[in-house]
Formats: sequence, structure tokens, C-alpha cells
Amino acid sequence: MNSRRGYFLKKLLYLSGLLYEKPVCYTSAAVEKAGRRADQLMASKLLYLDSELTISKLARAAATNRTYVSCYIRMTKGCNFREYVNSMRVRYARELLRSEKTDSLSDIALECGFSNLRTMNRSYKALFGKLPSQERRDYLRNRSL
Repeated sequence: MNSRRGYFLKKLLYLSGLLYEKPVCYTSAAVEKAGRRADQLMASKLLYLDSELTISKLARAAATNRTYVSCYIRMTKGCNFREYVNSMRVRYARELLRSEKTDSLSDIALECGFSNLRTMNRSYKALFGKLPSQERRDYLRNRSL
């Protein structure tokens, strides 16, 4: 039995309650290649700034399927697609907050691909432990010293 078929069989058993351990996503050269291509597209074309980005859109842009992209993200990044995209958006937001831009936090949230400020606040705090407003305040305070 090949590894892909084995994975899906284990997943079926897990979902039916006959297997107690959640199956690990299969890895292969195809998954690795497709995932790297998707990762490069995200970074070079700044696809994460699109507020309507889905895993299907990313897979289409990388000329692969969504399962490969999902497996790659889960195995290499240790999170799901939405967490991965939001972490990239938050890092971009941090750059904007530490720049000389005086845009409102809501404008920065929209520019980074978040649907609203609340979503950016939640993701930002989860990754950096403080709110974007605190980040901006700290940056401005340290810059003036």
C-alpha cells in the first residue's frame, strides 16, 4: 500500500472512531516541491496581502493541489493555513508600525490583508504578546530617546 493511500485509510479509520491517534500527513517529494513553490509565491508576490486569499487560490497559483499545500504548511510551519497567512500579515504589519507611516491602525490592518482591526489585534497579540497600538507606542517612545 502506498503512503498516500495508507494516510487516507488511517484518516478514515480515525474519523470513524476506530483509530485513536490522528494520522500524520504523508510526506513526499511532490508535497515538498509544491509546498516550497507556494511558500516562495507567498513571499515574492506578497499573496498574503490579499484579504480573500484561500488555500485553493494559493494552490492554483503554485500549480498544485490544496492537499499538498496544506500538508506542507502543517509539517514545516506547525500550523494551519489561516494561522500561517495571519503570521505573515502580522509580520508585515509590524514593519509598517515601525516605519514612519502615520496611517491609522485600521488602515494598516486593511493594507496587510486583515478584514478588520480586531482580527489583526488578535493575531498580533497571539504572535508578539502585545497589541499593535502598544507596539507603535513603544517604537515611538524608543525612537525619541
